[in-house]
Parts: sequence; structure tokens; C-alpha cells
Amino acid sequence: SERMLYSLQHTYAGTADAIGSRVTPDGQRVRFVLDWKTSAVISPNFALQLAAYAKACEEMDGQPVREGYVVSFDKQAPT
Repeated sequence: SERMLYSLQHTYAGTADAIGSRVTPDGQRVRFVLDWKTSAVISPNFALQLAAYAKACEEMDGQPVREGYVVSFDKQAPT
């Protein structure tokens, strides 16, 4: 589910579509930020947005966020 994130240190806020975790092959748990996009193009700015979400999440929770993912959906329905 969506999560409101904010950084008091850097004075910004935003809403990530999801915060999750996965287990690596060596058994470590890794936290990640997920953002859904319906844009026709993947912009380099999306990486900056994910990084900001990750830093805010780390500031709020005190746990590192190691990964970020943008999932792109086409606005057009398949024909």
C-alpha cells in the first residue's frame, strides 16, 4: 500500500507506492522502494525520486533501504 514519506532533515515529502523487502540468495533481508508509473517513457528523474523516497524512509524508520524499482504500465489497453 502507499506510504507517505518525509524528511525533516531535507524538508521534502512524497508518497511511495510500496515499501517492501526480499531475501537475497545468501539469506539477507533487503528493503526496497517501489513506484508505479504510467508514463510512456522512463525518465532519469525517476531514479532521483526513488533515492529521495529511500532516504526519507531510512530517516523515518532507522533501517537502510538498499534498492528501488520503477514499474511501468502502459496507459493503452492491449488490442
